[in-house]
Amino acid sequence: MASIAMYQWNDNLRTGLTIIDSQHKQYFLRVNDVLKHADLAESRELLMKAIGFVRSYVVLHFDTEQDVMQFHGYPGFESHLEQHQHFSEQLEHLARTFAGEGFRPGLAMELY
Repeated sequence: MASIAMYQWNDNLRTGLTIIDSQHKQYFLRVNDVLKHADLAESRELLMKAIGFVRSYVVLHFDTEQDVMQFHGYPGFESHLEQHQHFSEQLEHLARTFAGEGFRPGLAMELY
């Protein structure tokens, strides 16, 4: 996919919490997998599979991250929780749109 820069993990993104950093790295890999297939109409099945994984992984990761933030008394917890909710809503909207309408040009940019 030449038109979209893939997400790259780097040390500036480290939280210092092994489980969170590990999940973030895995998430980057999976999101990149979705983006890799998003501009190829013939990759519909692969894209559906990748989107399904990302949807379920988001639930796992957000639950883990929220538990860790609450345990440590993270001061920005409420704001971060709102970001999680907003992201989850956007992801669900895109997944429903793709499931209902199928592939269409520009899907990659919406996912990005």
